[in-house]
Formats: sequence, C-alpha cells, structure tokens
Amino acid sequence: MKYTSSIYYLAHNLSRYKRMLTIKWLILGLLIGLISGLLAVVAFSILQYLKLLFQQDFLAMPTELYTEQTFFSAIFSYSRYWAIPLATTSVALLTGFLVQKYIPEAVYSGTDGTDAMIGSFHDKTKVTAKTLAIKSSTSILTISSGASAGLEGPLTQLSSGIAFFVAKALKLSVKERKALLLAGAASGLGAVFQAPLGAAITAIEIVYKKDFESDAILSTIISAATAYSVFHLLLGPQTLFIIPQFSFSPIELIFYVLLGFLCSFTAYLYIKTFKYIKYRVFTPLREKIGILWATGFGGLCMGILAMFFPQFSSEGYQYITLALAGKIPFFMLFLFIFGKMLATSFTIGSGMSGGSFAPALFMGSMTGGIIGKITLFFLPHTNPGSYSLVGMAIFFSCIAHAPIGPLIVISELSQSYNLLLPLIFASATCILLGKNIFLYENQKNSKFDTLGQTQELHSSLFEMLLVRDYYMKEESSYISENTPLSEIATLLNTSTETLFIVQNEQKNIRSLLDVKDIEDVILKEINQEHTIKKFTKPFNSLTINDNLQTALTLFLETNHDKIPVSFEKVSTLVDFSAQNIIGFLRKEDVFKYYAKTLQSLKEI
Repeated sequence: MKYTSSIYYLAHNLSRYKRMLTIKWLILGLLIGLISGLLAVVAFSILQYLKLLFQQDFLAMPTELYTEQTFFSAIFSYSRYWAIPLATTSVALLTGFLVQKYIPEAVYSGTDGTDAMIGSFHDKTKVTAKTLAIKSSTSILTISSGASAGLEGPLTQLSSGIAFFVAKALKLSVKERKALLLAGAASGLGAVFQAPLGAAITAIEIVYKKDFESDAILSTIISAATAYSVFHLLLGPQTLFIIPQFSFSPIELIFYVLLGFLCSFTAYLYIKTFKYIKYRVFTPLREKIGILWATGFGGLCMGILAMFFPQFSSEGYQYITLALAGKIPFFMLFLFIFGKMLATSFTIGSGMSGGSFAPALFMGSMTGGIIGKITLFFLPHTNPGSYSLVGMAIFFSCIAHAPIGPLIVISELSQSYNLLLPLIFASATCILLGKNIFLYENQKNSKFDTLGQTQELHSSLFEMLLVRDYYMKEESSYISENTPLSEIATLLNTSTETLFIVQNEQKNIRSLLDVKDIEDVILKEINQEHTIKKFTKPFNSLTINDNLQTALTLFLETNHDKIPVSFEKVSTLVDFSAQNIIGFLRKEDVFKYYAKTLQSLKEI
C-alpha cells in the first residue's frame, strides 16, 4: 500500500510539473509572438511605404510587369532611371559606415540575418542591441532602394534577438534560452509569410544540417501562431504573391523528380556564384579599401544591374506571381535565374543587409517554371505554374537543408496540400543530390557539434556512469597532521604519491594534502618548523554509488588528480579512519573511460 502511494505521489507530481512547464512555454510563446508580430507589422509597413515613395513616386516606375516581348523595353522606360544606382550605392555606403564604426564583427556573422540567428543559437555570434537596430533598419532601406534581398532574414534576427534579451532578463537556462530564441525566429518568419506552422518547423530545422531542435517545437508553434494572428489582425491578409489552385496527375511525378535534379544544379550554381563573389571579390576588396567602400561598390554593381533590368531588384514577388501563372517565356526563365543570382550576390555578398529567403524563392520558382514548360510540351493539359510553386519550396530546402518546413510554408501559402506528394518526391531528390550544398555558414551538422547540446549530452552521460565501476583498489599513503615541513620534503623525494591522507593522533582522517599545493611552500620555508596541518585542505571523498558527474564537479573544485572512495558518505570525520577508504578514483581514468563511451556512441 505504501509502495502504491509513493508511485501515485510521484506520478501526480510529474504530471503537475509537465502542466506547469506547458503553461510556462505557453506564456513565453505568447509574449514572444506578440512582440515579434508587432515588430513585423512596423517593419512591413515602413518597407511598403518606402518602396511606394521611392520606386513609384520618385522613380515613376511603370506598374506594368515586363515580360515576353516587352522584357528589354524595361530599360530606361521610367524617369530618373539614374536614381537606382545612386540609391543602392548610398544605402550601401550608409550600411558600410554603420557596420565599420559600430559593429565590425557583424561582417563575420554569416550569410544574412538568418545565419546570424543560427550563429547566436550555437553561441558563435553575440547578440547586441546595436546589431539588431542597424541590421533591421538598413535592411528596410536596402530593399526599398531596389537591391535584391528579402525582409525575412533581418526580421528573423531581430525577433530572435528580442527573445534572447527576454530570456536573459528572466534568467532562463541555456536550453530554455535557445528554445526561446528559435521561437522568436519562427514568429518573425511566420508573421511575414503568413505561414505559422511552416515557419515553426523551418526554425527548428535550419540550425542543423542533419538534425533538428525538437525540444523547441512547442515554443516555436505558439509564438509563430501568435505573431501571425497579430500581423493578420492589424494589417489584414497580406498576399505576397497570388497562387492559383493546382492539382497533379501521378504521371507527372517523373517530371517533379526531374525538377529535383534541376533545382539541385541551380542551387549548386547559386551557392558557387554567391561564395565566389563574396570571398573572391568583396572580401579581398574589404581588406584593401575597408568595409565602407567595399560595401558601397557592391551597392553600385547592384544599382547598375537594376537600372538595366529592374526585374532583378527588391524581393521580386510580382515576378513569382507571373511564374506561378505560367506567363514567363521559356528563355526568360533562364535569364531571371542568372540575373537574380548576380543581384543577390552583389547585395548580400558585399555586406549589405537583407535576407536570402525571398531571392531563393524567386530562383526556385523560375527553375520550376523551366520544368513546367517542358512538361507542358509532353502533357498539354498540365499547369506549368505548379512546378514553379514546388520549385520555390525545394530550392530553399536544398540550400538550407530544411526538408520539411519550406514544404509546409508553401502548402500554407497555397491553402492546399494538393501538391504535397510531388513536393515530397522533388524535395527528397533535390536534398539528396545537394547534400554538400550549404548556404548558411553557421549551421552545425547535428546536436553533437553544438556546444550547449554537447555539454548537456556529456552531463547526461556522466550521470549514467557510477564510481563503483571506475575506482581503483589501491593502498593510500597516510601522514600525521603534526609532521613538519622538513620531513615532507624528504618524503617527497622518496615517494611518487601526489595525494596524502592526513590523520590525527587517534588515526582518524582529518584532511588531505596535495603535493601541488605545497611544493612552492616547501622551497620557500624548508628551514621552518611548520607542520603540514597549516597547508591541508578539507577532506572530500566519493562513495561507490556517486555518479561521474558528481566526481567531475569535485575534481574541478579541488583540482586533485585523484579522490578517495568509500562505501558510505562521510557525515563526520570523528570516527572516519583508514579502513573506510576502499580505493581512489583517478581523474585520468574518468576521462579515459568517458572518451571510450563517447566513441562507442558515435559508432552506433
């Protein structure tokens, strides 16, 4: 009866703990989602206003979307065309100045804001208020000036940074802080793209190349859903691009697999182009002329390209809409892909602020459009726009190594799961072929490679290993607490021991003497008649039922090379004698056995 009551009590308290934990993350998720949703509303509203002010009111860009025979007529077809390179260069110089003066370390924070968020998750990059303010504000200016980038990267960085500061203020643990940081990232992405579930899954996938952060799933879903609700409530439904309703026939699966092949090649080409321009052009240039002028040169290159081909400027969502409608001619799809590659490389590769998500969707949609046109030749009743939709998802999945989240994002945007099967087939093909393609520099392979996760795993492993299996049964060396230093010097010359157990006159154990603590003292005070009692440390021992985590903590506190082991814990030293010591646990053995165990886990 007593045993049953204990089990019931334990189960009741465990259930209560889980409920409290769920309530805690519900509150934190709602808080981060609310803040991120409001930030997304402000950032999105400012961006739309500035784009309208500059691109339509000042540049007088025609509202017509240039396609088919009118593509090249877009050149110089609007007044003040010279203002595009002027605007992009000015924003680039401002960005370079602010980065060089206030946050020079941000140059090495990764590809974009999303990559910086990944770096902060892995404790590689530092989160500062200056970085968040500069990167978010200059990103809005970058996009509105006509440079090729998206808002999602900076907003992800901003939202995750706010979540980091909230976690720090609440004094959350490292594990909780990381979960809240991902919640911020998910809420920023979910608000802008109106896809909360896909954003939540993407956030926990994107921090690793071959793993995902499952512990943060609850916080990411709650925060993303909250941010989406706030954004929708204040601004109403925002449609980034118009998506028709698509369906597919099983016979088309072969063409979707072909799309996976082509997307992997396009992704490879994009990464190669981006990294070449970033590391072979702008990095050496930055070292020669400084951050300011190198970034300014990137803005100038982007502006000249956009002056001739405005289709490659900003996010390009309107042209994604055309691709989804199947209205972009076959040859132009190739031109759109390569043009956007160069535009994005000039913008982000030079150090200007902005996200890579929107350009990736652009290139993916154009790649899908190519396969859609080919499929249409063989299957006349096919809608080529469906391939553009699938291409958007799998292109980003490939370069970000996020196999599930982007698929759900696209399904949420289209408000349909009709293309889920082709999405799965095409994504699996693309990711398999592109397993060595990486856009984000701060991604880790798995949790084994993450500092925080590795420490947590190591701690759990130490807790499973007991002292009884690792201590050595050996004789110990005993000395009297009244032994003078002069005799200790002689003893050290004839003994190889590094740790002595100190006894009183009744042969009871009083303390420990570590040779490392007394060597310098002996050299200085060899002629004095001090006894060793003055230089001993409190007695610390382990029991055979202690785990190696406890042992490791004691090793770090005492700096001993070995620690005595007894059957039972010592509560008082009055009657504790030499017979109670059954052996020693050596620091060297602990790490040796631990390394073997860790190696065996990696081989499983």
